[in-house]
Amino acid sequence: MANLKELKQFKDDGIITEDEFGEMKEKYIKSLLTSDEEKIKEQKISEVLEKLEK
Repeated sequence: MANLKELKQFKDDGIITEDEFGEMKEKYIKSLLTSDEEKIKEQKISEVLEKLEK
């Protein structure tokens, strides 16, 4: 969340444009989603491996 606040401050200060802010915000959110999806996949794989070992 801190990164989004920083991006908004850059936009408010005129360092980046509204369009750049939108693009960066979208990339940031996608990276968070991808990270969560990867964690879920790893967890499911671990669960399956545990069941196979039993």
